[in-house]
Amino acid sequence: MRRGARRLLVLVTAAAALIGGLGLPARADNPVEYDQEALRVKLFGAHMRMYDRGLPGLKDLVLSDNLMYWRQQNPTATTDQLVRHAELVRQQLDEKLKGVDQNVANYYGFLKVLDAMAGIPGVSVGTPAIKAYLESSSGESYARWQNLTDAMTSSQETFSWMQRYYGLQDRVWGELGRRGQSDSALAAAWDGYFGSRLNVSVNASFDQLAADPGLTNWLNLHTILENQTNSAIYLQEVREAFQRALGQVDGKIDQLIAELGALSDKYPAVVGGPTPTAEDQAAAQAKAANFQAQIEAAGAAVSILSTLAGFVDPKLGRDIGLVGKAAISIASSVNSYLPTVVGLKLGQALTSASTLVLTGNIVGSVMTLLPMFTNDRSPDQLIMEQLAGLRTDIAQLQDRMTARFDRIETALLQMYGDMLVQFGRVFDEFQKVRDNLADIEHRLFLLDDKIDTFAAATQAALTSIATQDVRGNINRYVSYKENYGQDIPTYQEYTTPENSFHFTATGLSFDDTFTLPSSAFASADPSTVVNSYQPAGSINYLTWLAQRYDPTFPQLSGKVANPSVWALGARSYATLSLQNLDYAKRVSASRAQQVRNVGLEINRAAQAVSKPATDGGTNRLFRGLMDNYRGAVNNFSDELAKIRSVEVQDGRQYDLFGTPDQARQAAWPIPDAPTKGECNTPSGPTPVKSWPSSVRNNDLAPVYLLAAYVPKEDVAPTITWRCTAEVSVANKSDGFGKVYAATVTFTNYLNWPGEAPRPIRSRTFTYGPVDGMVGGVTFLNAYWDTIMAQPSWATTDAATLSNTKTRAQAVLNGKQKLYYDTVAARLTGAGALASANGKVTEAVKLLQAYSDLGWKVALQDDDLFNGLLNGGRHLPADIAGAAHFTEAYRVAAANYQACKPTTVGGACTGIPKHPFDDQPQYSYACPLDGNRLPGEPLGNCLVTVAQRRTDALGQRYALHSSELATGKYVESLPEVEALMTSVKLADLAVREG
Repeated sequence: MRRGARRLLVLVTAAAALIGGLGLPARADNPVEYDQEALRVKLFGAHMRMYDRGLPGLKDLVLSDNLMYWRQQNPTATTDQLVRHAELVRQQLDEKLKGVDQNVANYYGFLKVLDAMAGIPGVSVGTPAIKAYLESSSGESYARWQNLTDAMTSSQETFSWMQRYYGLQDRVWGELGRRGQSDSALAAAWDGYFGSRLNVSVNASFDQLAADPGLTNWLNLHTILENQTNSAIYLQEVREAFQRALGQVDGKIDQLIAELGALSDKYPAVVGGPTPTAEDQAAAQAKAANFQAQIEAAGAAVSILSTLAGFVDPKLGRDIGLVGKAAISIASSVNSYLPTVVGLKLGQALTSASTLVLTGNIVGSVMTLLPMFTNDRSPDQLIMEQLAGLRTDIAQLQDRMTARFDRIETALLQMYGDMLVQFGRVFDEFQKVRDNLADIEHRLFLLDDKIDTFAAATQAALTSIATQDVRGNINRYVSYKENYGQDIPTYQEYTTPENSFHFTATGLSFDDTFTLPSSAFASADPSTVVNSYQPAGSINYLTWLAQRYDPTFPQLSGKVANPSVWALGARSYATLSLQNLDYAKRVSASRAQQVRNVGLEINRAAQAVSKPATDGGTNRLFRGLMDNYRGAVNNFSDELAKIRSVEVQDGRQYDLFGTPDQARQAAWPIPDAPTKGECNTPSGPTPVKSWPSSVRNNDLAPVYLLAAYVPKEDVAPTITWRCTAEVSVANKSDGFGKVYAATVTFTNYLNWPGEAPRPIRSRTFTYGPVDGMVGGVTFLNAYWDTIMAQPSWATTDAATLSNTKTRAQAVLNGKQKLYYDTVAARLTGAGALASANGKVTEAVKLLQAYSDLGWKVALQDDDLFNGLLNGGRHLPADIAGAAHFTEAYRVAAANYQACKPTTVGGACTGIPKHPFDDQPQYSYACPLDGNRLPGEPLGNCLVTVAQRRTDALGQRYALHSSELATGKYVESLPEVEALMTSVKLADLAVREG
C-alpha cells in the first residue's frame, strides 16, 4: 500500500511493534491457548452487527435482551410461548413507535425505543444489560467532575453513544450465544422468530460463522488459527490480517472523502444554490448504506482480531481494539455525512449525521487513542508515524470541507484547528505527553462547547459558586464504589447526595443566579441577557419578550428552570439511583417524577416558540423577528446614507462611487455663457460686441462640471471663456490697395486655484480676405456680425480632459476615503450609526436565541438553516467571532491607505484599492440589487445580502413550520427530552431490578 494513501490507517502496523516489545517470547513450542466457544460467541455477535443494523437491529437487540429476561422469569415457558411473547412485545413496540422520528441510530432514538418498551406487559427496562448501559450513559461524563460538560447534548454524543452501543451489542449477543447452548427452548424460539430472518442460528457452529462471506472478505480465521501451535507466527498472522483489514478501510475512506468533497462542491449549502435531485439523494443514501455495511464488517473483523490477539497478549488485543475502533469510527462518521450533504435529514436516512455530529465523532475518535500513552512504555516510532498520518488525514478532511464548515458553523474550523493542536501534543517527548495527558483529554473533551450553546451553558453553570455544593457531592458520591471500594455506607448518607441532586434539578435551577428575575425584564438588554444566560437559560425572559413581536404570544403560568442547571441535577440523580439500587428503591418514585416535571415544563416552553401558525405557516413571533431584522438593516442603511450624503457629500448630488464620466445630475450648476467681456488683440483688448450662441457651457463634457461641483469652493476650479482675435493685412495682387482677414477664437478654460488656466476646447471663426481701408480693431468692430455668421470649427484639448478625469477621480477617492474612515470609526461606541449597528446585532441574536430554543431539531437537520443563523455566511451583523459589518468596513477603510490626501476629505495623492478588494466575503461577486440601499458599494452589498438571506431564512422557517403542522417531525430540546427519559428509565430500572 502506498505511503501517501494510509489515510486514517491508525496504527495499522502498530501490532508488529507491540509484539516485539510487549508480546510473549516467540518460541515454536509456545502454543496459543484460546477459548473456541468464546470466539464462536464473538463471531455470532459479529454476524448480528454486520447484518442487523439501524432501527430493525436496535429493536432486535432490546427485544432479544428482554426475551432472555422474560425467560428467566418464566423458566418453564415453551418455545411457542417464548415466540408468542416476542411477537406480542414487537407488535406493541411497533405501535408505540408509529409516527416517531425514525432517527433512532443515536442516543436520543435509543431512549425512545426504551421508553416505548416501558409499560409493555412482561417487559422490563431493568435488565442487567440495559441497566448497565443507562448507568454508563448517565455517569460517563462524571469520571472527573472538573471535566463535566453536557456530553449527552454535545456534538460528541453520537460518538459516545456508538461506543456504548457496541458494548451493549457485545453483552447482549454474547449472553444470547452462551445461553443458546444450554437452553434449547430459548435457542429454538430465537432462531424461529429472529434468526430465520437474519439467516443465522444462535447455536451456529464456529465453522459456519467463520465462513460467512461478509467476514471472509476482511478476515481469514483459519489462516490464523492453523498457526496456534506457534504464538509468534500466530501473532504475525493477526498483525497482517489487521493491516489488510484497515488497508481496505483506508481505500474506502479515500473514496468517501473524494465523494464527500465532490457532493459538497456540487451542493454547497448556500442561498440560491443548486438543490439535490431525488436521484442524487437516492444514490447518496444507497452508497452510504453500502459503505456502512462494509465498514461494519471491517469493525467486526477488527473486534475479532482484538480477541484473537488478546488470547496471547491482552495489551496487544486492547491496542488493536483501540486503533481499529478509531479508524472504523472515523470511516463511519465520514460515511454518515454523505446523505446530509445532499439534503437528507436524519429521519430520512438512518445512516446520516449532521455536520456537528461528524465533528464530534472525529474528536471522540482522537480521544480513544489517548489510553495508549497511559502505560510506562513509549509507543514505537512506527506507531508515532501512524498517529502522524491520522493527524494529517483529519487536517485533509478539514481542508477539503473548509468552505462548507465555515458556511454552516463559524466555530467549526476553529474547533478542528484546536483539535489538531491537541493531537499534535502527543508527538512531544513521551514523559511530557504522559504528564500532559489529562490536560490534552480535558481540552479535547471541551472542544464542542464552541458550537453547542447547551453544553457551554452547562459549563458556565458549573463554574458558578452557586453549584459548589452539588459539584462536591458529584465528586464524592457518583461512582462511590469505584472510588472508595465499597457502597455508600448507609441509606441516611445516601439521602445527602439524593437531596442535593434533586434540589439542583427542582430548586436551584430556578434560582435568580441562573434565570433572570422577572423584575429585571423591562430594563434588560436582550443581547446581554442571551449572552449571560444562553438561549436555554433565557426561556422566561424570551417568552416575555416575545410579546414585542407577537402580542398574542402565550405567557408562562410560572417560572421555568434553567435547563443546564436542571440537567446537572437530573443526570446526577439518575446516575446515583442506578449505582445504588437498594437505596434508590426506598426513595419515593414521586421524587424522580418531580425532576421529570421540571424538564417537561422546560420542553413545553421551548416547543411553544416554534408552534406553527393556524394555517401551518411560520408563526407570528418569527415573522416579527424577521421583520425586526429587516427594519434594523433598513435603519442601518439609512444611517450610512446620511453619512454619505450629508457629511461626506455636503448635501450635493452626485455618485460618490461613480466614474468621472458619470452622467450630469440636475443639481450640478452650469456656468452661464458669457454675455460681455473683452477680446484680446495684438493692439490691445476690445469689448466683445456680441457672443455667438455656440460659445456656451451646457454642452461641456460632464467631468468638467463634476470637477467644479464636488470639491469645496476654495479648491474647486472655475470654468471661463476667453476671446482672442487677430486681423491680418496684405497687399492686393495688383498692388493697388489692401485686403484684410480676421480670425476670432473663443477658448474654454478650467481654472484650478493657484494654477495656470487649462484649455478645455476652442471655437474659431474666420472672415476674409476682403478689401478694406483700415484693419485692426476697427475692422473687427465693422465686420463682427459678419465674422460671427461664418462657419466655425472646434478643437478639444485631450491633455486637459485626461488631467481633469484623473483629478476628479482623486477628488472622488478622497471623499470615499472620508466616508469609509467615518463609517469604520462610528460602527462601535456611541452615536447613531453604532446604535443602528447594535440593533442589527440584537435582531440577529434574538433570531439565533429563539431558533436555538424552538428549532433545535431542525437546526441539527438542516445545514442551510443552521448556516443562515450561525455559519460564516449568517445574516449580516456584528456577532462575536463574525463581525460582518465592522470587519467589512475595516477592510474597506484599509483599502484607502494609499490615498494620502493632504487634507481630510481632500483629493487623494495616491491610488487606493477598491472597497471590495481583500474582502473575505463581501466582494465583487456581491449582489447589489436590493431595496433602500445606502448608495455605496459595500453598504449596497451588505444590505442586499441581508435581504436575500432573510428571505432564505423565512423559507426555512416556513418549510419546518409546515413539517411540524403536518406531523412530519416534533420539535423539542433533544437534550432535555433525553434526560427526562433517562430519569424515567433509571427509576423504572431501579424498581424493576
